[in-house]
Amino acid sequence: MLKIQMLIPCYWSTTLKNIKGDNVTSLLSVTPPAARVDSNKNQRVRFIMTDKTPLKTERLGRVYLKEFLHRKKVKMSFRE
Repeated sequence: MLKIQMLIPCYWSTTLKNIKGDNVTSLLSVTPPAARVDSNKNQRVRFIMTDKTPLKTERLGRVYLKEFLHRKKVKMSFRE
């Protein structure tokens, strides 16, 4: 479980990737895959095992967290 805390509101995308020789994306799912985190608030990211059989060996994968900043809308006007 990861815990994310931001100082400004933003959107997060979480992606799970395989490492060469290991296939973890078929064993795990990420919840929530995308979320909005308000300023000074926390967001937990959980990894849930989708396969019912218990693991016999350790698996290695990579987690990518991508941030999308919330931008203010800009109003533009033109005159001729």
